[in-house]
Amino acid sequence: MPPNCQFVHDDAEADWTWPENHFSYIHMRNLEASIADWPALYRRAFRHTAPGGWLEVAEFDITPRSQTLELDEKHPFRVWGDAMFVAADKIGKTLRNWENDGIKKGLEAAGFVDVVRKRYRVPVCGWSSDKKLKEIGMFVSIYLQSSIDGFALYLLNVVLGWSVEEMQVMVAKMRTLLNDPKNTPYFELYVVYGRKPKAAS
Repeated sequence: MPPNCQFVHDDAEADWTWPENHFSYIHMRNLEASIADWPALYRRAFRHTAPGGWLEVAEFDITPRSQTLELDEKHPFRVWGDAMFVAADKIGKTLRNWENDGIKKGLEAAGFVDVVRKRYRVPVCGWSSDKKLKEIGMFVSIYLQSSIDGFALYLLNVVLGWSVEEMQVMVAKMRTLLNDPKNTPYFELYVVYGRKPKAAS
């Protein structure tokens, strides 16, 4: 491991033990449904970012989309997304921080400036004709195949009370649909970054 790199296992919602103005760059990602108070997290990050340093946040909309299919409210992609939103709201840790420029507004409210929001379509499986996106899609597919059960088991079964059988049927449908290139599935990824003013402390 490089001498300037270290890994620390800690709770991002607890008080940070590093000195204030310590980091030149902080990156957060895939924290949806694990943070109860996003504004407090952004304020904490602001305190520990050095003047002139940057905070970057990357979060997915959990609802799969399609470039070619019409998805009504009964389509498994929509059912999945809606259920995930309800479950996360029920435990008090939203999956909707990205909505309505929520991340961008949160960074600005914390004091960050020059805040930029970018949105990307991240394909699932290898349907994209773009070589790089095709490779990304294959990696996303591998990630989902190994993680989708965990999302469903807790949020659908434990939080929402779905039976194991109902949960398994939904997971099977999602796996099939997400792995079919004809469905052109993708997720929307929001990447937002902002700078701490050099005059701030």
